[in-house]
Amino acid sequence: MAAVEGGINTSIVDIGTIDEALVVAQPSFGCFVDGVSGPLDNAAAVSGKIALISRGDCAFAEKLERARLAGAKGVVVYNNRIGNPIVMGGSGTFDIAAF
Repeated sequence: MAAVEGGINTSIVDIGTIDEALVVAQPSFGCFVDGVSGPLDNAAAVSGKIALISRGDCAFAEKLERARLAGAKGVVVYNNRIGNPIVMGGSGTFDIAAF
């Protein structure tokens, strides 16, 4: 399994070690609802943890924004497609780690 650090987030080198539990995001794709940002539905469970979010359905920036608003310390976006991992790109800059 390979991981690629995102291009729109703070580098893990700058953040340091994150030793927290991985929590599956709700909704699993972490997309905005009707184009509106807001914390993940399970924000209480994600807060202070690492959000596990599925790739697809919306921009990486939406996923990171919802996780950040939920209080996540980091995000792992898993590849739900066959192939090598890609660098998460998009507009915006986020102060959490993301892979």
